Amino acid sequence: MDNRYNSYDTDRSRDVYPAVPGYWDYLKYHLLLYVLPWAVATILMFGQLRYLIELMSYGFAVMAGGWESISEDRILEIGTNVLRLIGFFAIFGLIIALLSAGLRFLPTLGRSGRLRLGQVIRTGLRYFFPTFFAMLLVSLVIGTASSILSFIPLLGFVMTVVSAYVNALASIYYDYWFSYNEAAGRPVYSGPIDRLRALYGKDGEFWVYALLLMLSYFVLASSFVKPYIQMKMTQKMGMTERSRGW
Repeated sequence: MDNRYNSYDTDRSRDVYPAVPGYWDYLKYHLLLYVLPWAVATILMFGQLRYLIELMSYGFAVMAGGWESISEDRILEIGTNVLRLIGFFAIFGLIIALLSAGLRFLPTLGRSGRLRLGQVIRTGLRYFFPTFFAMLLVSLVIGTASSILSFIPLLGFVMTVVSAYVNALASIYYDYWFSYNEAAGRPVYSGPIDRLRALYGKDGEFWVYALLLMLSYFVLASSFVKPYIQMKMTQKMGMTERSRGW
C-alpha cells in the first residue's frame, strides 16, 4: 500500500517542492552520458569496421563457391581483427553502461533538486548491479514471451511491433520503479507490482508516452524523447503534497 508521505519523506510544513526541471535539464545528461560516448566510440572504431565488411564479403564468396580464391592467412587476419573490434565495443559498451546507469534515476534526482552531473553518475554506480539484474530478469521474461509468440504464423510482423512497444513500456517503467524506490530509501528492486500498477493502472498517459518512445526507436531518436517523458514523470511523482498517490 502506498503511503505518499512516508514514501517520499514529505515535509508537511512545506506545500511546494523545488520547481520541476525543464526538458533541457534532462536532455543534456542523455546527450552527455549516452549519445556522446557512443558517438566517440563509433568514430574511434569506424576505421575498423572495414574488417567486418570484408569478412562478410568473404562469407558470401564462400557460399558462392569461391573459397579457393581466399587465402587462409587472410581469413585468419580478418577474423582476428573482427574479434578485436568486438572486444573494443564490449569494453566501450561496459563503460557507457556505467556512465549512463544514473539516467534511470533522473526523475527522483530532478524532483529532489539533486540533478547534477556528479550526483547522476554516483547514483548510477551505486545502484548499477541491482538495477542491472532487475532489468535483465524483466528482459528475459519479455524476450522469452516474444520468441514463443513469434513462431505463430502471421504474427511475425505484429510481434515485432508489439515487442518494441513492450520494451518501451518497460523502459519507462524502470525509470519510475527505480526512482520511486530510491526516493523512498528502499531497495531499488522492491515493490515491482505496486509500481507497475501505479504507473500504468490509473490512466493512459504513460501508455501514450510508451507509444511515442516506441516510434522514436525506429528513427534513432529515443534519447530525445526519453528526457521529455522523465520530465513528465517528475511532475507526476509530485512536486507538491497533493500529488495523486504517486
